[in-house]
Amino acid sequence: MTDNQPHCCISHEFLRAAKENPNKIAVIHASSSGKKLIKTKHHPYEGDLFFTFGQLLASIDSLSSRLRRILDGNNLEAELMKNDMLYTPKIIGLYMTPSVEYIISVLSILRIGEAFLPLDHSWPRHRIMSIISSSNVRLVIACLLNRFLWMQDLYPLNGEEVLLFKTSISFVDHLQEFLSAILTACSLVIPPTMELKTNLFSIIHYLQAYSICRLTTVPSLLRAILPSLQIQHNLILHSLKLLVLSGEVLPLSLWNMLSKLLPNLSILNLYGSTEVSGDCTYFDCKNLPTILETETLTSVPIGIPISNCNVVLVESDTDTPNQGEIYVGGLCVSSGYFSESTSMSSEFVKLHKKSICNYSVNYGSPLYFRTGDFAKRLQSGDLVFLGRKDRTVKVNGQRMALEEIEYTLREHPDVVDAAVISHNVQGEPALLQAFILLQEKDKSGEICIESIKSWMINRLPLAMIPSRCVIMESLPMSSNGKVDYASLASINVTGSAHDIISETKTDDLLKVIKKVCCLYC
Repeated sequence: MTDNQPHCCISHEFLRAAKENPNKIAVIHASSSGKKLIKTKHHPYEGDLFFTFGQLLASIDSLSSRLRRILDGNNLEAELMKNDMLYTPKIIGLYMTPSVEYIISVLSILRIGEAFLPLDHSWPRHRIMSIISSSNVRLVIACLLNRFLWMQDLYPLNGEEVLLFKTSISFVDHLQEFLSAILTACSLVIPPTMELKTNLFSIIHYLQAYSICRLTTVPSLLRAILPSLQIQHNLILHSLKLLVLSGEVLPLSLWNMLSKLLPNLSILNLYGSTEVSGDCTYFDCKNLPTILETETLTSVPIGIPISNCNVVLVESDTDTPNQGEIYVGGLCVSSGYFSESTSMSSEFVKLHKKSICNYSVNYGSPLYFRTGDFAKRLQSGDLVFLGRKDRTVKVNGQRMALEEIEYTLREHPDVVDAAVISHNVQGEPALLQAFILLQEKDKSGEICIESIKSWMINRLPLAMIPSRCVIMESLPMSSNGKVDYASLASINVTGSAHDIISETKTDDLLKVIKKVCCLYC
């Protein structure tokens, strides 16, 4: 392909980058930060492993050929004819940590026209098997390329930058994180996964040591490392140029701190979901001071649609114009979930002009994805996230249904019933609270709660484990016989004799504070 040829797909974009830069370093597997410093341009520590674009291309050629033989043998042509040229992609699960092997696997699967299902290595085995079973290992992933081209058009990479692959593969953002580097011939640093999980502050070390130019993260993680960032920001100022925040509401207070700490840093706030290939709207925070002159906000806007994407508000209340549920259409939207066992197909709908408060040019499929999120439109045209009306929440950027946590709790032999709420304070991370009814009233609540939480760890990701558990004699009910979650949210969990709360002990907090203060002394 030449530069004048149109963009085709992810595989061709990588092929273009790899053939033009065969000897350039594509991926660096960073060694532990405790290794010996031998500072070179992109190879600061003893034990670093690096891979060129030529090596990646050769590995992808080999793996894609092997996968094709294993999956189809020589029967692909017959299968296409049998299905009237409509080929059903085979799904390949990827159970591994962020690595060069993962990148090679993704690009190999896409090259042969199949689909992949990332299975986060940190998830409990029970959850992984459940996902594989319920989806029949079939999940169609489409249009990643539009998101990449939009970012490259507005915030281009020229091949000289160094990026960081730190996001878990359970987040759709991880695709953009490594594809942005691989498709533009930039170098990609992959830090040791376990080091990031056990020491969040090590992110700052990698930003500094490898002169990372662009960082993608959730606001809660950035808030957690902010104390160390305030100490080390002068060492990062000259390399870090763009901060991309997504996955959660970005509080105005956090933006204020960041803009004062790193005044020359460009900050993007993105909004989206897996069903819309990760992101569908963006807001460049350089425009925020102007908006604040006329608007009173507590969170940063989620902005306007990316290229080839339609975002409309479906009004549910005529008394509140310019507010409604977010529906997303265009090239970024998949055609639905593949597995027939899912109940999500109703979320992909067609819209009539009269049902929406704005309309834009049609792109791609006529289907719109009903997000369940609500927003209002400012005079500037930017959207501001308002929240949800269902019981889906985001904790540390991870979307989850509170009903799933309740269902898991009720499976425990000592639990009669359970209700889970998300406690939100503006500007602070969401906190999950579980209210539990036990089988035996005289059981030691504290011991039982620790047993229940240990049991849940083998069934749910850590982000879905409630931070607080409260023993209740009964759950409050509304007039229609359902759990009154509003009443639960108003309970003062520290003031009742029946409340047994499991939280981080004071000694542990002191250790964390000490670690922060001493990390870069």
